[in-house]
Amino acid sequence: GFRIELGEVEAALAAREGVGAAVVELVDDADGPRLVAFLTTAPGVGDAAVGTVEEIREWLSGRLPEHMVPSEFGLIDALPVTSNGKLDRVALADLPVRPLSTRAGGDDLVTDTERLLAGIWSDVLGRTSVSRDDHFFAIGGNSMTALRVSMAAEEQGLDLGVRDLFMNPVLAELAAATAATAPIATPAPSAPIAVTPPAVPAPVQPGTDTTGRSYPALLIQTGMLFESERDPDRPTYHVVSETTLDASGLTRAALAAALSAVTDAQPGLRTEFDLTGAAGPVQLVHDLPEPLLDYEDLSTLAPDAAQKRVEQIRESERERPFYRDDFPLWRLRCVVLPGGRARMFLSHHHALLDGWSVAVFFDQLLAALSGATVAAPTEVCRLAAEAEAQALASAESAAYWSGMTRQWRALAVPVRRREDGEPAVWSVTRPIDERLRHDIGRACAAWRCSPKQLFLAAHLRAIALVAGPDAPPPGTLAVANARPEAPGAHLAVGVFLNAVPVLPAAGDASWPERVAQVAAAELAMQEHRHFPFAAMRSRFGLPAPTTWFTYTDFAETSMADFIATVTDHNVTELPLTVSVVDDGLVVDGSSDHFTAAEVAEIVERHVACLREAVGAVDDR
Repeated sequence: GFRIELGEVEAALAAREGVGAAVVELVDDADGPRLVAFLTTAPGVGDAAVGTVEEIREWLSGRLPEHMVPSEFGLIDALPVTSNGKLDRVALADLPVRPLSTRAGGDDLVTDTERLLAGIWSDVLGRTSVSRDDHFFAIGGNSMTALRVSMAAEEQGLDLGVRDLFMNPVLAELAAATAATAPIATPAPSAPIAVTPPAVPAPVQPGTDTTGRSYPALLIQTGMLFESERDPDRPTYHVVSETTLDASGLTRAALAAALSAVTDAQPGLRTEFDLTGAAGPVQLVHDLPEPLLDYEDLSTLAPDAAQKRVEQIRESERERPFYRDDFPLWRLRCVVLPGGRARMFLSHHHALLDGWSVAVFFDQLLAALSGATVAAPTEVCRLAAEAEAQALASAESAAYWSGMTRQWRALAVPVRRREDGEPAVWSVTRPIDERLRHDIGRACAAWRCSPKQLFLAAHLRAIALVAGPDAPPPGTLAVANARPEAPGAHLAVGVFLNAVPVLPAAGDASWPERVAQVAAAELAMQEHRHFPFAAMRSRFGLPAPTTWFTYTDFAETSMADFIATVTDHNVTELPLTVSVVDDGLVVDGSSDHFTAAEVAEIVERHVACLREAVGAVDDR
């Protein structure tokens, strides 16, 4: 979602002493999109004059926003040129590349476990090198990449869970705390940097048909299904996601075949809910009815006429919610536009798909269109249901959330009468400017925290300001990743999230203290994250929430380089939802509680709190 000017990055690198010339490429492969820099040395100097990877990153961080600092660097003898003397970017993939040195001394990897973990972190995070003092979340890690690290470590014989990464996010400390369950093989030296095409996902294995399976519905799913029908005038949990793609060579048959490949691989897309069975609400996996696809070719229309039709389709999709007895609880429409582009609309009930799953759906659909075989993580939905059942039976998890409930209070929100013609929700999108993004990166590096933790701390402070100086600081609900720790879990389509209460910091806390408290809370809840929010309310009397915070980082999929073209329309039952999506804030306020001006003011409070937070870095 970030705007990246490759020429600006190249100019900054070329200005560094010891560098002769620089070329930067945006590489998008199985490890996700990332910037790769190819450097030549200045005349008469050796490779060492360029500096180490860490030195170059630190040098660039003072000149470029964080998202424009390459994650990989390599040295080449000379820039390749065409017969016309122009830069030949295609030829970069075939050049021998020498890796840059990394910082010596305390950053040298010491043990086999450190080297093994460093290799895993590099693969998952798309980094050329990782030092023993690196902090997982400060160098780009998040809950989804932590899940992948855990699975990769287990395959290498290490007993490492997601919670271990939150407890010991510094590589050397994690290695010291990690027990090996099998002999550790010293990883092979890193291969030269190469620009490679996307890897083909694992194929669907014979015998993995999930049709006819059933497993319990998650409490968050049943809650969404019931809540969505409480108010017929408010399409709660009806989500419409849109994206634009290149329509070159696109046909109805090709798109239908790609869609079939995705639905065959993803049992979550073939799920129906039975909420009336004697054994309780269940998910049932069926064969899908035909047709699955609504395809409309507007390519011969005038642009204005085509745009008018798109707006009609958008409004139609938003006005056609799903009901709990519908099957399937999603539909796809594709509209081919003049100029070689197409617009896709994925409408669905939120009880079926979470935000990450929407990104995976589009990513896999595009992969299938290109001829790649779609991955098939067939057991993840069942494992998620088992994890929830185990959490509900856990006395430790019950005690943890019961104690949280006694301290937590919601933001008091006003109640107003919605005026005729007002929408159900006022939605305000606020991009984060490049300077603030850069400062957020600096703050995360200084405080060894993740961007999510910083944004959540700012959100808690902002709603405390909304509450006013005489009210006790309120807590919020935060979306937590509830995907099970299983191979391929990050590729599964379904609902794998939970909403957990988060307590505010004291009013006089410093910003480092606020962020540290959020980080500590995220660590503490890791082993209890599958205990459902609905049970917190029914068992422990958790007050009705009024605010909801979610942070979404799509960097795991190739969606990242065009996520700015994806838009969502989603209505929840909460009065106020604050979402951080890539480089912007999306704040939705119910018109039953807020005016448009009040929602706009809440957005600006969040931005002001972010600026205040990052300003505290220089105040230390």
